[in-house]
Amino acid sequence: MNQRYVVVDLETTGNSPKKGDKIIQFAAVVIEDGEIVERFASFINPGREIPPFIEQFTGISNQVVHNAPSFQLIAPEIESLLEGAYFVAHNVPFDLTFLQEELINSGCKPFEGPTLDTVELARIVIPSTDSYKLGQLAENFSLAHDNPHQADSDAEVTAEILLKILLKLRELPLVTCTRLLQYATYLKSDLHKILSQIIEEKETMPHRDSESYDVYRGIALKKKDKIIHDRSISDVNYDSIKKDLFSNEGHLSNHIQQYEEREGQLKMMDTIMQAFLEQKHSIVEAGTGIGKSFAYLLPAILFAKQTGRTIIISTKTIQLQQQLIDHEIPILSNTIPLPFQATVLKGRGHYLCLRRFEQVLYEQESNYDMILAKAQILVWLTETETGDVDELNLPSGGKLLWNRIKSEKNSNLGKECPWRSRCFYRRAKRQAQQSEIIITNHSLLFADLLSEGDILPGYEEVIIDEAHHLETVASSHLGIKLDYLDVTNLLSRLGFSDSKDLVGNVIKIFRGIGLDTDHTFPLIESLNKEIKQQLDDLFTEIRTFALEHHKQVQTSINRVNIPLDESVQNDQSWGRIVETMLHLSTNIDSLYTVVNNQYDSFKSLQKLVTPMQKGTIYDYFSVVESIKSINEKLTLLLLGKQSNMVSWVEADTKGAKNAAYLFSQPINISEELKATFFSRKKSIILTSATLSIKGSFEFMIERLGLSDYKPFAVTIPSPFNYKEQAAVLIPNDLPEINEVTEDEYVHAISIHIAEIALKTNGRMLILFTSYDMLKKTHSTLKELAFLEDFVIIGQGVSSGSRTKLTKNFQAFEKSILLGTNSFWEGVDIPGEDLTALVIVRLPFSPPTDPMYATHAKRIKESGGNPFKELALPEAILRFKQGFGRLVRSKQDHGVVFIFDRRITSTSYGNQFIKALPEVSVIENSLTNLLETIDKWI
Repeated sequence: MNQRYVVVDLETTGNSPKKGDKIIQFAAVVIEDGEIVERFASFINPGREIPPFIEQFTGISNQVVHNAPSFQLIAPEIESLLEGAYFVAHNVPFDLTFLQEELINSGCKPFEGPTLDTVELARIVIPSTDSYKLGQLAENFSLAHDNPHQADSDAEVTAEILLKILLKLRELPLVTCTRLLQYATYLKSDLHKILSQIIEEKETMPHRDSESYDVYRGIALKKKDKIIHDRSISDVNYDSIKKDLFSNEGHLSNHIQQYEEREGQLKMMDTIMQAFLEQKHSIVEAGTGIGKSFAYLLPAILFAKQTGRTIIISTKTIQLQQQLIDHEIPILSNTIPLPFQATVLKGRGHYLCLRRFEQVLYEQESNYDMILAKAQILVWLTETETGDVDELNLPSGGKLLWNRIKSEKNSNLGKECPWRSRCFYRRAKRQAQQSEIIITNHSLLFADLLSEGDILPGYEEVIIDEAHHLETVASSHLGIKLDYLDVTNLLSRLGFSDSKDLVGNVIKIFRGIGLDTDHTFPLIESLNKEIKQQLDDLFTEIRTFALEHHKQVQTSINRVNIPLDESVQNDQSWGRIVETMLHLSTNIDSLYTVVNNQYDSFKSLQKLVTPMQKGTIYDYFSVVESIKSINEKLTLLLLGKQSNMVSWVEADTKGAKNAAYLFSQPINISEELKATFFSRKKSIILTSATLSIKGSFEFMIERLGLSDYKPFAVTIPSPFNYKEQAAVLIPNDLPEINEVTEDEYVHAISIHIAEIALKTNGRMLILFTSYDMLKKTHSTLKELAFLEDFVIIGQGVSSGSRTKLTKNFQAFEKSILLGTNSFWEGVDIPGEDLTALVIVRLPFSPPTDPMYATHAKRIKESGGNPFKELALPEAILRFKQGFGRLVRSKQDHGVVFIFDRRITSTSYGNQFIKALPEVSVIENSLTNLLETIDKWI
């Protein structure tokens, strides 16, 4: 390819040339014949002041550009540079918009040639990277990027990235390039000519696609090795292997920097191995820093090799699943002197259905996100061995496409499916069946229990990491959760006769085999429209009802809830909701009846259709079956009475008019877990950093239904020296929250937070139990003049996910992060990025929480004390999770401020302190406390 590419990067005074923002640095790198042949860079005098934040961001000051030329002086050279070339930039709209404005203002012609956007191209050819920011892409390609946000450095790196992208395009198989060409005209980049030339070269020159790829039905897949693994039983000397690996001179020290033997880690291994050998359940509370992943993996692997049995390891999050398979497992694989195989298995919806993907490739498409997602998946298929969507970085609209092409229970036609031998989900299950270790998540573990073992291979032993979540996850899976999108997404997949969706495609197939379409499909379309409208009405009425009847302060972000108890069901306005539900249910039943009759007619003619057509028809019937199933759940939730269940509604205060969510969960999960889980397995290991209260596991044992099994229960303390690394500081000059108004309390804690921030230079995480209070505190802090140098980030106030907010917090030198709910655990901010943690209130469940209120009522009815038996233990466990955010390694130091005066003013407050590791606790005025903290920060 001999095109000329001019890769451009600009630094500017702002984001809008129409508002007077100007270029302050221009840089270009010229590529010809696949090599960089020329570079041009110049600072530019913008004729206006450079804003301070731009100077801080780029390092370009007014002094730097004072003697630089104006853009008008270098405009002719830039115009000449761009002539006959592709204009390339990392985000073309930004750079080209500025450049066009400056060229026109200088009397030059605007650029009218082809453009390439390296953000878009990278999304297509590197579909699995986490981020498409320039720095992240440079890191992916191992490129030096010495001066980020300087135009010359950014242009150089962008040029190198372009060369890598063009090389990767040329290496793609012919069928993939040909399919990408079909989408090229819909892309923002002018890729058509480049792809055409690549295809022409591949067609005229010998290529060996079949050697590297599995090219099938016009789609290229990565060739995969056959799954062959020896599951033979081995003679295992556990003590010897443990010593060889985990001593100070052991093999792990060659793989882990600064590895040192940890007594607690060895104790945890021995406890788990003993539980396996004695076929006992066990609870292991392992403090932070124990190294529990290795501590449970080694005995799991060795016991599996010793017995030939499969061990399940279940985590709360898919991220931890991936960490285990990407980090810990490879290290152990290289150090354990026995061959073993570990496999990650996720829910079916994580895997691509190749039959469905092939079908959508033939659909006419003009939506940009859908086209980009199809292009990404085509390239990804040449690389992936798993077909797991978690490898993909899809655009937001691409997630809608994924819902149409993911594997589902009825998406596989069995032996008739042309893609059966290449099915990703079947391959994942086969691999799991041949593995000693299967790494899954709590959700799939319970989905397997509900399906009577239809998902996971048979197992007798399981290790449950993050086991403090077990009760919540089990309750969720044994209950019901529904929202407006659950049904509307299915109805949208049905579509109408003039659409590319299921109804439109099935009509064509039915006509081809002589089935009636003139009478049934008009009725189906009419019912579909009515159901959509009634569904919208139903969830709008439910949300309105919830917003009018809720009684609580918001503890969740933009969410309120109401229990579906007798008082609600006797309310007159609830009667209108019931009426709407009855009409909706009748129409869904009618839809199912019509489609079921179609199915009866189709069965005798199914030999007349191709497997792909049959797949479309099965998808159609499956969607209607799913709609019927949701109707049954809706009816149960809104019209049924279940003595053993808690049902409630949650509503978004700022969401769409129909943004309501319905929940139903079992009141007591312990008996269910006892009967379906603990009684059926030989050894279940529960581990977490927070399972005990004052050294006792009784609360957790009772809640999970383990009382009859007398499990091993072991506490392994953290190896950290908390006395030296951290301190708990309790200001005694804050008001009691119930003695002042909430606004007065917010003002008082905001002043304290600001004073702490000035002392610690930010680096603070503030944990709230109320979202309302978080919002008010965030607003108050933003108004304090002496915090103007600080970046203040609030969960639910600042945009972004928990991960994004945490990254933003770490990116700024002076930052304060306010979080609630999910920030109490699972957030890992190591080192000096976090030096101060503030717990605003002790984390008691709100009394209006439906699950808590029901549990508390039952305890009270049986003569117990809900506060002592439920509220306090739950709050202590959550408090321990919050405290654990601060010290994550032996090098971490910091302070924890507790603003809730109840911790010292009540008879129960001391139990929170006793639940922590041995740590310095100081109560004093804030001024005096701030004078003491230098030791820990």
